[in-house]
Amino acid sequence: MTNSSPRSKDSGTAARSSGADAKANRKSDTTSSSGPHKTPGQKAVTLHFLFRRLSQRPSTEELEQRNILKQKNEAEEQEAKQELKRRLSRKLSVRPTVAELVARRILCFNEYVEVTDASTYDRRADKPWTRLTPADKAAIRKELNEFKSREMEVHEDSKQFTR
Repeated sequence: MTNSSPRSKDSGTAARSSGADAKANRKSDTTSSSGPHKTPGQKAVTLHFLFRRLSQRPSTEELEQRNILKQKNEAEEQEAKQELKRRLSRKLSVRPTVAELVARRILCFNEYVEVTDASTYDRRADKPWTRLTPADKAAIRKELNEFKSREMEVHEDSKQFTR
């Protein structure tokens, strides 16, 4: 095989042509040959180039491991999903009754129930953090960082995040 290929054996696999170089090489290859008829040397170079490109492709096992290539066809996937749905619905339908839970002492009821009247009141929570000024936030941050630097044990990898 001749060493006139765009990527010779001396250049190694790590040194690859840039996109512009590859286009220029392809253009020069097409302009040098007259039409679809190529010389035996050009055919050998092309075959070497194609063999090299195909040998660098990942195998089907690698593609399956990376979840790029599906192992099953769609019919098998749908069947597996249906089986999973059946199994889960069966588990949900065979739930223990209250009597079984009481018998196994998982569930127990108090015999006496106490009922009291409750007055209606506003149950919305007070949100004091919405009223903080930027100065208040800075003071809290400063106090927390001082606490971390003096009193609190901080992991070595996390010390970079404290001031």
